[in-house]
Amino acid sequence: MPSSSANSLKASLLAGGYTSTTLQTYLGTIGNRALFRELMADFGSCQALFSNSSSLDAIYGSALGWTETKNSSVALTVIAGSTFATAELCKIGANLKDVMTQPYYGYWRNSDLNYARLKAQINAAGSKYKAQAWTTPGANTWTKPATLHKCWGRAKGAGAGGGGNDNGTNQGGGGGGGGATQVKELDVSLITGNLTITIGAKSNGTAASTNPSNASNGGNTTIADGTNGTLLSAAGGTGGKGGDKVGTSPGGQATSTYIGRQFMTDWDIFSDPAQLVDAGVHGGAGGASDATGPTENGGDGLWPGGGGVGPGGGGYHGGGGASGTNTGNSNGSNGTGYGAGGGGASAGGTNNGANGTDGYARLTWIEG
Repeated sequence: MPSSSANSLKASLLAGGYTSTTLQTYLGTIGNRALFRELMADFGSCQALFSNSSSLDAIYGSALGWTETKNSSVALTVIAGSTFATAELCKIGANLKDVMTQPYYGYWRNSDLNYARLKAQINAAGSKYKAQAWTTPGANTWTKPATLHKCWGRAKGAGAGGGGNDNGTNQGGGGGGGGATQVKELDVSLITGNLTITIGAKSNGTAASTNPSNASNGGNTTIADGTNGTLLSAAGGTGGKGGDKVGTSPGGQATSTYIGRQFMTDWDIFSDPAQLVDAGVHGGAGGASDATGPTENGGDGLWPGGGGVGPGGGGYHGGGGASGTNTGNSNGSNGTGYGAGGGGASAGGTNNGANGTDGYARLTWIEG
């Protein structure tokens, strides 16, 4: 239990007796700081202080008050478990920057409810936790805020189209490769101004013929600084093989280590955590074109991105397209989501390969 002197301090904080400036001065004395630490070690006191606007504003706004707060497991447990306290925290970029580093981040990330509270503050009114996504192929611009504390990037290359069939020899086309996904915390010292976000364009499937072409590769998606060049890049998938060309079409290759699907679920298209590592995953490979073999399903890409299921199934979010069957008579199916490969054409009749899908990029950042 806090001492009577500590409880007196709590009562004054709750009554609005301190501003951030006067609390900073008060905590400059070692004895006074010891009283504040008593409050930060008491669950009931923290619940009261961090649910009250006056006390919360004074503590968050005082450098010494915030330092003592973030060094208290009790205080962080209370803040992470409170929608109000988390929302107010996200209005102060410098404090939020601290939360997005370990071990502090774990108080939010290790609980589904707390994590949801934090994610709900992205682009909320007054919040310094921001995000923007791009899906239109070509060059786009992100405007750097006046103060930038942290920035995370996610990029997905475009999916490639599937191959058309050889309608002279009745050979099905191969599925297109899915785009790679790359995620990374960007070095803010390398962000010297506005960033150029280039979204990779899909490639279309090729038409049937007696000598069908391979589909073109999907375009790369990049995030680049005008001075320091490319900060993040995700390769597009390889075009599906024409029906008379045996072989698979690889997915786009990630440039850094793939560290497991559980990690990648945190980086799915619909999520926005603050990860502290650089990681990536290759796009799924398109199913092989083969004169005599059965339909081959496309490979999985970014979880939950799935490979297309034959005959001629399109991939989903980075999955490769399936190859066409050598006995059926159908066009391939287009990819769905972002960075997915198109399905290959089936062998019978005159059938075309299907289209891949465009890439994707997103920035999430903490501004001042």
